[in-house]
Amino acid sequence: MKKRLLRLAISLVLIMALVTGCGSKSASSSKKVDVDLSKLGDTVAYTEIYNMSLEPDKYVGKMVRMTGVCYKYFDQTTKKTYHECTIYDATACCSQGFEFELKNGKYPKDEEKVTVCGKFTKVKGKGYFFCVLKDAVIE
Repeated sequence: MKKRLLRLAISLVLIMALVTGCGSKSASSSKKVDVDLSKLGDTVAYTEIYNMSLEPDKYVGKMVRMTGVCYKYFDQTTKKTYHECTIYDATACCSQGFEFELKNGKYPKDEEKVTVCGKFTKVKGKGYFFCVLKDAVIE
């Protein structure tokens, strides 16, 4: 009986460790992931990102993990390169994504598949807002 309870306790601890951490070997690996889109199917993840974009205040400050394709964009006005993790729906006709800013600045190649984990923030622009995963890490 004691061995069975011990095995159950160990299993629960391992499951909690898998569910709560960002999974990276960096300093953020001890942070809890609040929204893990990387475990969802394409269409469900796409839909959740769409919902997050519509109601960002519900997600501000939460740790978000997502797997998608990295795209970079150089803005001539700001002279800054932006990086986004984009998820496509199951038919690949629609896409949603978030900009991400890495802690270490070592960004992946353009069009590379990535898993990003970062803090969801809402940034105000000129008459609009956009969502950014800040202090992100690539897993």
